[in-house]
Amino acid sequence: MKTNIKIQMNEVYGGDGVVRLEKMEKVSLSRKKKKTTTRDDLGVSTDRGTTEKNIEVVDEKINTFREIKGKPVLRLGGSHGKLWGAMRATGKQLADLGEFESKAFIDRIMNMVQINPVYVEVADKNWRKDDWRVDSIFQKMGGGFGAAIPLYFDVIEKSTVDMTLTYPDQIKAHIKKIIYGLENGSHMNKMRATIKILSFEPAKT
Repeated sequence: MKTNIKIQMNEVYGGDGVVRLEKMEKVSLSRKKKKTTTRDDLGVSTDRGTTEKNIEVVDEKINTFREIKGKPVLRLGGSHGKLWGAMRATGKQLADLGEFESKAFIDRIMNMVQINPVYVEVADKNWRKDDWRVDSIFQKMGGGFGAAIPLYFDVIEKSTVDMTLTYPDQIKAHIKKIIYGLENGSHMNKMRATIKILSFEPAKT
């Protein structure tokens, strides 16, 4: 059978190896200087401080979205797209809670699920590139000093998409439980997106 779903995604991060460059200001050197002056006639000292900063403009990599016809898209559909992966992970979490017989059972039923379309626009028709924001996530570097560097991502704060699921009638109840289970987790790139199911209805034939 076929089921049409409408989902709302919040905090959708770009990525998947697609990057763009954006000029950013970075502080390459910052230091403070302190000068103490004493007046001979009063014997009173005063402190004056100055801060010196060297700022450079660099081309920073921003993890962004693939574009088709100028619109940002995600590979939500397909046999191993992001929605499929989110459903599989959610199903296994539900199996841990006893909602399904096993994680292996989830693998078996997810192998019978097809999701279309493959690439889905994640912005409305009036979207402009200025509408997304850039967010940073710090990633620890190797070594034992605990240093971290910022990674930058384009973020679309809200996106509503329509998808079609195709699967055998016998597993409809399982699929519906998994779909609504998506609302209780975080998904997609960097595990930052949340999902709300707006509708789950049989497709009209």
